Amino acid sequence: MARPKKDPADRKKLAVRVLMTDEQKAMLDRATQTTDGDFSTWARPILLQEAERILAAKKRRTRKATDAP
Repeated sequence: MARPKKDPADRKKLAVRVLMTDEQKAMLDRATQTTDGDFSTWARPILLQEAERILAAKKRRTRKATDAP
């Protein structure tokens, strides 16, 4: 039995390329093996969470700078 088709909004079609050393790639591969998913499934939520954290911190800093007397 085939799995149901994904909603078009849920389809991932863009790839991100990151240059790194063999040692860095090996470390990421080891971390990925601690989960049931593949690299993308493992890395996507980590990268998105960090991006949200960075953007929120920037927004707080900008807000503080405009609130200063």
